[in-house]
Amino acid sequence: MREEVERRRRRRRDRVYIIAELLKIAKRGALKTQLMYGANLSFAQLSDYLSFLISIGLLRTLQEGNKVIYKTTSEGFEFLANYDRIISLLGE
Repeated sequence: MREEVERRRRRRRDRVYIIAELLKIAKRGALKTQLMYGANLSFAQLSDYLSFLISIGLLRTLQEGNKVIYKTTSEGFEFLANYDRIISLLGE
């Protein structure tokens, strides 16, 4: 049942679903291209999401050499836990 719901959800993803996807990908740290391909977003869409998520404290950036790494913050992990609880309650 859960697989069918996930399949239906992938047809048209809402903003909260995309945010959760980005936070999941960035749990251990991710490059911009990894986030873009993992969440299936255009560069412009990803840039908007990253700016928003950083501004509200769900993502942070780390500089490793000449690379910028995006990492989920503790507030981001809390968001994911709440998101998973809501999805579970809704039976999705």
